Amino acid sequence: MEHRHLQWDSDFFKFKIAEIKSANYFESESLAQTIDKLKTDGYQLIYLYVNPADVLTNELALAKKWLLADEKITYTLDLNGISDKNESDVSVYSHNYPNDELMSLAVQSGEWSRFKTDHNFKPDDYQTLYKEWIKKSVQGEMSDVVLAHESGGRIDGMITLSINDNVGIIGLIGVDESTRGQGVGTKLINSAIDYCLMKGVKRIDVTTQKQNANACKFYEKNNFKINNIVNLYHLWL
Repeated sequence: MEHRHLQWDSDFFKFKIAEIKSANYFESESLAQTIDKLKTDGYQLIYLYVNPADVLTNELALAKKWLLADEKITYTLDLNGISDKNESDVSVYSHNYPNDELMSLAVQSGEWSRFKTDHNFKPDDYQTLYKEWIKKSVQGEMSDVVLAHESGGRIDGMITLSINDNVGIIGLIGVDESTRGQGVGTKLINSAIDYCLMKGVKRIDVTTQKQNANACKFYEKNNFKINNIVNLYHLWL
């Protein structure tokens, strides 16, 4: 069974992490052998991606008390037939280091992160992770563009976007808690649409947590459709 060493995660958390994925169903004996091998090789954490329809593996996970860290929902927006939105108060963040407002927004965007809800991680790990994510995003390592919404002279919303295989991928999206419910998130989505249209991209994908009901409602309100759902378990070895 194929597995992949996660170099970035391992370097960041300072212990060995791997992931195991299957598009359809796992064979339980092969999965058990792979887990045993990774444990022997010194891995401390495995991200196991399981199809919700794979009843046997999900029942095995329940029996072994593996942590269901995330029910990941990928939403897709088809841009065919959509015209430019021209949001005037959203612009490209052009500095190579995030200011304090962007740092705060990045941390707020991780409120439902599995790195926060899984208490096997240190309490501050998720904050450090999301701060590093926004740093590498504005420097072009983890996104192609960072778009920021300004109001009253301050940044109160941001979205990061990458173009992969002609698909726009939203990485982070955050709206300051003081301005939520005022349409800032929709303006950020509209600006992401404009950026993708400018680049000739006709689809946007974004992944969120099923438990984050507000995020799911937000994407559905903005015409995103569910593309895929996967159960993500954390196996601590």
